[in-house]
Amino acid sequence: MKQTLGGMAGRIALFAQGKFGKVFNVYAPEIVLTEIIRKGHMLYVSLPTMGKDTAALNLGKMIVSDIRSAVAYIQDLPRAKARAFHRTSG
Repeated sequence: MKQTLGGMAGRIALFAQGKFGKVFNVYAPEIVLTEIIRKGHMLYVSLPTMGKDTAALNLGKMIVSDIRSAVAYIQDLPRAKARAFHRTSG
C-alpha cells in the first residue's frame, strides 16, 4: 500500500510542477469549470500525447473528475443560481 500511495503522490506531483503546474495553477485559475458549465460555454482540452501517453491518460481522468465535481456542485445550488444564462429561440 505504501508503494501504491507513494507512486500516486509522484504522479500527482508531475501535474503540480513544470509546464503542467503553470497550466493547472489553483491559486490564480484562468478557467473556472463551474462558470463554463453555468454559462453554457465550451471547454476544449488538448492532451499531450506525444511521449507522455500515461501522463495524458491520467490528466484526462483528472479533468473528467473535475468536471463531475463541478456538475455536482452546480446541482446542489438553488435552481435560480444554477442557470446563469438564458437561451433564446431563433
